Amino acid sequence: MINEQIRDKEVRVIGEEGQQLGVMSPKDAMKLAREAEVDLVKIAPSAKPPVCKLVDYGKYKYELVRKEKEAKKKQRTIEVKEVRLSPVLPISVRGSCFPFLFQVLLRMLSGHDYRFPDLPDSAARPDKY
Repeated sequence: MINEQIRDKEVRVIGEEGQQLGVMSPKDAMKLAREAEVDLVKIAPSAKPPVCKLVDYGKYKYELVRKEKEAKKKQRTIEVKEVRLSPVLPISVRGSCFPFLFQVLLRMLSGHDYRFPDLPDSAARPDKY
């Protein structure tokens, strides 16, 4: 909310350089904003009393959007890899290939979140094979 949209009985006003100007009515705060040729912007509406700041609204919105974009850049996406295991290994894997496949599996899982899906009943009982 900016300027005349602020309808509270009293607001805490912060100046352009961050100094506290005190608690006053929105009309008095608007007078200060007009004198400084800036806007009165409500930055903390849930505070008691609400906090308003004297700022250039266009510059304020630009900085908010820039901070949001910067925060998005720093976000890390989490990739979840799924590994399906079988209780019975094929004949070709039972021999010398098993250590190699184990190393490949460890390399694939490093640095990622992973999950092991539930095995169906038939896979849990290898005697059915």
